[in-house]
Amino acid sequence: MTAKLYEATQLDELLSLGGAELKNHFIADLQRCQTQLTESMTDAKRDQRQSLEQSRRILHELRGISLTIGAAPLVKLCAEAEAFCDMGSLQDTMVRQPEILNLCSALIDEISAHPTGLS
Repeated sequence: MTAKLYEATQLDELLSLGGAELKNHFIADLQRCQTQLTESMTDAKRDQRQSLEQSRRILHELRGISLTIGAAPLVKLCAEAEAFCDMGSLQDTMVRQPEILNLCSALIDEISAHPTGLS
């Protein structure tokens, strides 16, 4: 049995307010955060301090999006990585990046397949 990526009833309630437009907004935000996180980690070779700050900001935003839709596994992972950014530990942050990106991709797939009406 795999862990739930998000709370379907929580997403249903949100989508009842904003429908397909809100669903597309969540997907676009997740994709944007994925891209920005990848870029910030790539930039780490040039400027570690700036990369940590950018990563912390992106992870914070991604954690907020995840909280909104009840994506507890991604919330936890983003919180851990964000804390490592705050401690200045780029290596610990980078170690979590692949799992964060994989969870984002899986979440995007599941939200895309999630019905816009109530399930």
